[in-house]
Amino acid sequence: MNENDFILALKEAVARAGTQNKLAKQIGCSQGNISDYLTGRCAVGNMTVSTMLRFFPEIQIHFFGEPVKDDTVEELKAELNRIFDILTPADRVHLLTIVAANFGRKIALAKKT
Repeated sequence: MNENDFILALKEAVARAGTQNKLAKQIGCSQGNISDYLTGRCAVGNMTVSTMLRFFPEIQIHFFGEPVKDDTVEELKAELNRIFDILTPADRVHLLTIVAANFGRKIALAKKT
């Protein structure tokens, strides 16, 4: 990833939000801050990690070229699969309804990417 990739991603984030102001409200920063990065008044290379995470909370950084394996996540996925497999079809629908009710926005955003 280089600075140009970040600028392109930031432009995409603005487009998805609709405006710089809307994105600023969503991520808790000022519209001017977004504009500064887009116009080059602030160098992306000087951005703190916490600011980058605010802009892109779903970002994944692979320090060694590949994801660091997190056994805990894999164990949780396996457990969810085991639970899903033992449910009746009606219970599966109920489970997915609960998930959608609690994480609908994240699910919708994931479908866009």
